[in-house]
Amino acid sequence: MKTIIRITLSVVFTLTLTQTKAQLDKFIIGDWKANCMYEREASGNLLISALCPNKIVDNAMVTSAVSISFDGSSMRMLMSDGIKVFPYRYDKKRETIEFTYNNYNYKLKILVSGSSSEIILKDENCMLVLLTKG
Repeated sequence: MKTIIRITLSVVFTLTLTQTKAQLDKFIIGDWKANCMYEREASGNLLISALCPNKIVDNAMVTSAVSISFDGSSMRMLMSDGIKVFPYRYDKKRETIEFTYNNYNYKLKILVSGSSSEIILKDENCMLVLLTKG
């Protein structure tokens, strides 16, 4: 009985993951809130994706969430200095979103979280950005 349950759960998980990956290019379309993750180095420095606005306040790094909206070919980011609109490319084979912002070419790997309202983006320096739907 346990074997049947394990096989059933494996099949359901595989089908869910396959369907999620196949629909990812449509799934990304919409409004998202981006929250950035920090990495603390051994030296005590904090690393964060260059995509995330941050500043030092009272010797502490403070970041603000970024609103990002994807349509079929362009993305819009609401930043503190206004709205930025630029084209992006979704690479199905590599499962990446690629775009240029502030003269930097981003190639963000899409990590599926299993939730329809969250995805994780990983940049080439392994910095993470959590996108939450809405």
